[in-house]
Amino acid sequence: MTFAVVITTSDHVKELARNMRNLALTEVEFAGDEKLASRLLEAIKHSTMTWTGLINGKVMFIMGVYPHNMIVGEYKVWLLTAKETDEHPLVLARQSKRILESLLEMCPRLSGYVNAEYKRSIRWLRWLGFSLSTTRVIGDHRVKEFSLERK
Repeated sequence: MTFAVVITTSDHVKELARNMRNLALTEVEFAGDEKLASRLLEAIKHSTMTWTGLINGKVMFIMGVYPHNMIVGEYKVWLLTAKETDEHPLVLARQSKRILESLLEMCPRLSGYVNAEYKRSIRWLRWLGFSLSTTRVIGDHRVKEFSLERK
């Protein structure tokens, strides 16, 4: 089994759009998606940095960050996962710790939103050290805000 993190390409976006996990689709819907691949490309365009996690050459996830409040060095982070994640959850867990450490060196504060029904993601975010808010409603979606600061 091989794992690599690479700069995201349009081919990665197309592959993720074909193989996205159902709950990840809800995350994109929350962001106002009309066409999945075009919404993903738009997120990448507005992100400062984006990466794709590949397992055995297949897209496992695409993630990115964009500046939210440059005065305090806060960045919004997003992650969308493919069905490959369900087949290799421990790979994502191990690699995400490493990726997060590198990310915090560049971005001193990270925050974002997670669907409040996405229990596995909430457990994973807590395991990574993120703080989570109480559930709130934004539009038709129940979400929790998550955040983490570099120590």
